Amino acid sequence: MARLHAAAGTPTLELEDAEVELLRGLLGEVADELSEDATAGPVRERLLPDAHRDDPELAAAVRDLIEDSLREDKLADIAAVLAALPLGAGAVELTEPDPWLRALNDVRLMLGVELGVTEDTDPPEGVQDRTQLRLAIYFWLTHLQEGMVASAVR
Repeated sequence: MARLHAAAGTPTLELEDAEVELLRGLLGEVADELSEDATAGPVRERLLPDAHRDDPELAAAVRDLIEDSLREDKLADIAAVLAALPLGAGAVELTEPDPWLRALNDVRLMLGVELGVTEDTDPPEGVQDRTQLRLAIYFWLTHLQEGMVASAVR
């Protein structure tokens, strides 16, 4: 399982082969949701939310101004993480943790919408189906993100 530690003061993430492939796949799913060709849906709406929910006209105007930039920033974060991932099992020095934190948050947002996660959602006790697997992945990413934040604060 992924292990986060500080090697010579730099947070380092050690990943297994399956974790690297899992991250690549999940980041690819988020990138697909962010593509200009993607159809609108709940995940896309969560990744690219309206700035003003109470005023549709203002929301549309703000969206026209910032959506392309927001999408480009999110895709740049994904690209940075993908570029940093090893080809198989290996270690990644998190000298720039911000793209990682933002990209992993977007994966969690995607999974959270897909699974209907709320603050009352608990990790699954076992993994019997795809839904439980994706929920377990959601909580694994949450743990990973919390570790990254804690190591960046030190």
